[in-house]
Amino acid sequence: MNLTDEKRARDVLTVLERNLGIALSPSEAKVLAELAVEIAAKTVVEVGTYRGYSGIWLALALRKTGGRLITHEASAANAATARENFRKAGVDDIVTIV
Repeated sequence: MNLTDEKRARDVLTVLERNLGIALSPSEAKVLAELAVEIAAKTVVEVGTYRGYSGIWLALALRKTGGRLITHEASAANAATARENFRKAGVDDIVTIV
C-alpha cells in the first residue's frame, strides 16, 4: 500500500471518528491493527461490522501481512454503509462482508 492509498483510508477513518460512526475508540482499533501485524495475520474474522471503522484499521494492517478480513454484520443497512466505507478507504478488495 502506498502513501496515497494509506492517506485515503486515514481520511475515511477521520470522517467516521468525527461523525461518531465508530464502536471502538481509535486507540482500541489501533491496538487491534498492531496485533494483527505483530502476529502476521493472514485472515482476521470480525463479528459486528457496524460502519467498518475497525475493519478499515484491520485491513490497513492486513495489507502489510498479505491477509484478508472477513467481517460479519447482521444489519443490511450497516453492511451497506460499511461496504461503501471500505470502498472509499480503498480496502474493499481484501474485505468480505458476510
